[in-house]
Amino acid sequence: MATLTLDQAELDSECWKKVSIYLQSALAETREANDNVLTEQETAVNRGKIAHCKDMLRVGKVSTPKILPASV
Repeated sequence: MATLTLDQAELDSECWKKVSIYLQSALAETREANDNVLTEQETAVNRGKIAHCKDMLRVGKVSTPKILPASV
């Protein structure tokens, strides 16, 4: 699977801020809808939407490299 990364200027852009707010809102709404009594199919669709929103929001997370301790 391809990986999408954004540089700092893209993360600071108004466009990403709007997209991020939209995704956070969609995630919250879908989670709330998933708390209702739903069919298995509706639940599966909501879980897919939740996973998609989370994946898209992860694009905006800046990962910091993990520093492993030096072996002695």
